[in-house]
Amino acid sequence: MAEGRIDRFELVKETDRDAVSVTYAAKDARLRRDVSLRLFQPPGDGRDPRRTDLARERFEAQIRAAAGLSHPGVPFLLESGEHRSHPFAVFETPPGLPLSERIEVDGPLPLHEAVALGRRMVDALCAAHEHGIYHGSLYVGDVMVTPTGGVSVVGLHEPAPDTPEGMQRLETADLKSAAKVLWAMLMGLSAPLPSGAESMDARRGVPPGLVRIITACLLGDRSPAPGMDVPTLCHDLAALLDDAQHLDADATASADADIDEPGSESPLAHWALAVGGVLIVASLLSQTWELGVLGAIASASALMVGERARAAALAGAGLVAAGAILLASLV
Repeated sequence: MAEGRIDRFELVKETDRDAVSVTYAAKDARLRRDVSLRLFQPPGDGRDPRRTDLARERFEAQIRAAAGLSHPGVPFLLESGEHRSHPFAVFETPPGLPLSERIEVDGPLPLHEAVALGRRMVDALCAAHEHGIYHGSLYVGDVMVTPTGGVSVVGLHEPAPDTPEGMQRLETADLKSAAKVLWAMLMGLSAPLPSGAESMDARRGVPPGLVRIITACLLGDRSPAPGMDVPTLCHDLAALLDDAQHLDADATASADADIDEPGSESPLAHWALAVGGVLIVASLLSQTWELGVLGAIASASALMVGERARAAALAGAGLVAAGAILLASLV
């Protein structure tokens, strides 16, 4: 770690390190506030002057880009300077906790809170990209959740490359990382990433439309999301999340419950439906209403193992058959 003080800023601890700088949690001794200080770090201890000059140019480009960015979801550049010929920059420290700590303590977030925080996170990324700043390696610990429910994305230091290909590479990296953070909010830190083939139970109540959005961001053209344009920009994800906010988890789960999911049928359900069907047919042939009731009961048992639509229809048919036979016998 550098000496304990740079200008009026007391260095508390190192918090991050990249190819051109070291970041410290620091305290502004004059204003008595917490700040984040990035100090230029020559690569290879400065033994290669050309490499050092290029790294310094990159660092200063990052600072110039940050100076033009003002967004509530991005820490504000407070000032910059030099310390022993090494440039440094001082940023505000957003209040609150890293999202990773919030999820570790509380577990997955409620659906609408996760989508709202995700939307604010993506807004911050969009604003940064418009000013030529990227993250490149965003993870759940880089998203701070403020006490008022706001979001601040730290670590946005990567300047835009000179080529369209390089810009798209960083855009795609931030898009995929944002989708991973959103999935962690919905499912927890250790949840496997979605493949698009998750069952309703595996989704834990996350609406299928939102699963498709996240999967499309992660897999790109390989995403099994029919009818959905594959997002290529963070602005695309922002627009999709606006639509996702209108999805009701309870209504979606109810709709899913009325439709049998392919691949989710249980062998027990097949047997229950088969027995129910045989008993109902036998009741009609023998004009024995008791067999119709038994068929309805057997069919209804399939409701317990996932065959909701077919079980309900067959059970209803059994009761109708039993009722018709009984009514005919009374007449």
